[in-house]
Parts: sequence; structure tokens; C-alpha cells
Amino acid sequence: MTSLSISVTDETLSQLAAVCVNRVVGHGKLPSGTWDVWERTQNVQDDNNISLTRIFQAKGAATWLALHLVQFSAGVKRDTSDNRKLEYQRTLSTLKHLPIESQKRVAQRVAETIPESVKGTCVQKLRASKKPRAAKKSRAAKKSRAANAGSNATDAMPQHEEIQQPTRDEPPAPTAGSSSSNPQSNDASAQPPIPFEPVPIEPSALNVTQENVFVDADLTVASSFFSDELYNVIGRNLEGNGRDGTTVYHAAMRMAMSPGRCEMALEIIPDAVPSLAEKWFGAEVKIDLKTGRRYMTTNSGRLKVSGPRIILCGCRHAICETAFKKDMQRAVMFDPSYWDSLCQGRRETDGITMEFSDDAQERATIHVSLELLFGTDVANRLFPQYRYEQIIPS
Repeated sequence: MTSLSISVTDETLSQLAAVCVNRVVGHGKLPSGTWDVWERTQNVQDDNNISLTRIFQAKGAATWLALHLVQFSAGVKRDTSDNRKLEYQRTLSTLKHLPIESQKRVAQRVAETIPESVKGTCVQKLRASKKPRAAKKSRAAKKSRAANAGSNATDAMPQHEEIQQPTRDEPPAPTAGSSSSNPQSNDASAQPPIPFEPVPIEPSALNVTQENVFVDADLTVASSFFSDELYNVIGRNLEGNGRDGTTVYHAAMRMAMSPGRCEMALEIIPDAVPSLAEKWFGAEVKIDLKTGRRYMTTNSGRLKVSGPRIILCGCRHAICETAFKKDMQRAVMFDPSYWDSLCQGRRETDGITMEFSDDAQERATIHVSLELLFGTDVANRLFPQYRYEQIIPS
């Protein structure tokens, strides 16, 4: 059998990306069964994430749809001319024989080239193609949610697409620059700003005079508060199955609400812990390949620090502008802990911390302190089932 030899040049990758982008831009009605294909993509057990479809899916719904439409047009007799069909077939054949890193570069170019307006249209059409009954929750699913709240589930889920939000007042600008100081600590006395456990309550048990912990954040709404990079590494918790057998997930988030207190916790998938620790806190978190345990390095790598519970404090101000979208930025930047750091001339805030264990298979938790009123608005949009009203202490 003759093997296919492909010259991987920058021009070749650009041409492949252009075919995919042109196919998705201005597309009409989605092919029948598109939602089912999308859903199957999410449920494929592919931990290495190396298949062509999964590589494109990891860049978002619009990028995946571009590949799906090319695949569809390459395999049908209608919908496209013979010449276009041959072009799509050649494109797919070339993509499949590219090295994995080159496939990822093509997917990245497709994601960067598709206009934001088209991305929004793709997401809307994809959601509209889902059967209406899939959104309904069965009684059994609700019981399953109550029994399994707080449990970790599959992190492979649909990726984020940009959702436009109404313009709000601008939050205060942080001090310029960032530092790479060593704010990390494994001292048990260094408590995070959110010392609460994920003990959920039923909406009917809501009591505004005491602390309440909300769970089961709306996955779609969550995408409007966080950047693509952060949204895609937030864990997903399995809620149950819909009546038609579709799997239902929630964002692995919780919020503690009480008079005078509003705090959020985000569960981060294990693979993203080292990257976020370095970007957010300037901490080097590594994994011992022999033991599978996490550890931190200090003193230029000559000292290893490990323990069952590690807390990183002092999140860089610049992260607030890149990781959070406007409404979330406002809730973070108006919080007293953030203001105090500004007044002290610091470039980090203690209102955001990161907590993780030395087990490299466990999720980490990012704790975020929010201003009361703005934080309550965030909570009510993420957890509409509770309809919380903040009581401002006199």
C-alpha cells in the first residue's frame, strides 16, 4: 500500500484552514443529525484527545462545525458541486495524514479566523438543532442530581463560544504590571477566603439570614463570565440523563451566600493545575512521574515542597482582566480585598486563592471573593433556581 507523503508548509496549513472556514461561513441549514454527532463527540472516551474530530472540537463548537460540514459535503451527492466535493475530499484526506501537531495548528487557525458573529450563529444553530425534549429533566434525573451533588464527573464537555453581554459600568483599573513573587504557602494557618464545604441546599430551603451554598451552575450561563481559557478547564459534574437518554452536565462551581458575604469556588481539571498556578500565582507546580504526586519547587528548583493540602495566595491583578469577563471583573474588582491591595500598592490580591492536594488526579479549587451586590447578581444568573436576595448588614 502506498503511503501518502505530505509537505507540511505554512501555506498548506493556511489553505486547509481556509477551506474549513469558507465552508462554515454563510452555511445554511445544518445537516440532519448534527446535534447527535456533536453529542457523541463529547461522550467519546479519548483521554489523549488525538483524533481529528476531537482536536477541532477542543477549539469550540464553531471550529468543530466547520470540520463537520466539510466531512458532510465530502460524502454526499447533493449540497455541493462535484468540483467542490472533490476539494472537500482532498482536504479531509490531507488533514487525516498530517502529524497531530499540524492538525492542531490547522484547528487553531480555523478558530482564530472564523468571525465572532459566525461563531455565535453556529452555536445558536447547533443548540436549535437539539430536540426540545432533551432539555427537560426527568424525575429520576433530579433524584440523581440530589444523590450525586458534589461528585466529580467527566471533564470532556462542549467548549466555550463567545456570548455577547450588555455593556456594564467599567470596573476600576488595576495597577499596571504584575510580579512573579512567591505568594504560595502550604502552611495550614494560611486559610483561603472561602472556608466552606459543598453542602448543597434545595431552593425551597433557602434562608437569607444564614449561609447558603449553591451548586449546579448553569453551564451555558457560566460561559458569559469567564474567558475561553478558564471556562474550558472548569470541571463538569454529571447531573443525570434526560428522557431521551442524553447526558446532562453542570459547571463544577459553587457559591457561598450569606449576609455580608459572597464567595465563589471553581473546580479546575487536574491537567490545568500547573499552568494556572504559574500564570495566576507565579508558582511552579510539577508532578513526580514516579509517584504521581504534585509538588512545588522553590529556590530555583533546589527545594521541593509538597503536602496533602497546598494553598496559593496572592493572585496577580492582571489575571482579573484576562480570565474574567466584564460582569465578573466588576464583582471581583469592587470587592474590599481587591481594593485593599490597590491602596497598598500591591500587584496581587488575596481575594483569589488556589487550593489543591498532592494527588495529581484530583481537581484543584480556585476561591474568589466577590463584592456583595455585584456578586449576588452573578449568583442569581448562575443559579436561577435559588433567586437569592442579599441582605446588606447595617
